[in-house]
Amino acid sequence: MTFGLNPTDIILGSIANLIAAYVIFRLKDHRLLGCILGSIIIGVIVGGYLWLFVPAPEMGLAFLPVWAVMIISITASSLIVIAIIGYALLLAMSRLGISEIAKSRK
Repeated sequence: MTFGLNPTDIILGSIANLIAAYVIFRLKDHRLLGCILGSIIIGVIVGGYLWLFVPAPEMGLAFLPVWAVMIISITASSLIVIAIIGYALLLAMSRLGISEIAKSRK
């Protein structure tokens, strides 16, 4: 199954990622919390509209509305990518001193 470019997804997905990046930036002293909140923001915004264009994944949650299944799916995948893998990479970079290059100036 293929899906073409959808202007709604391009615009709202970009806005969701911008909001999440801003929250993560503002919570730079609380990195894990920022990663978790950023994941939730992306999951709620993107999952809130994506079910209109893409069929919901089969997750054994047939008792829930389609939009709720999509929000859960997108939030779970964002948590894995951002809050688990991304945070682990951030910790590794910090320990190696690589993240000093990317630090924002106050």
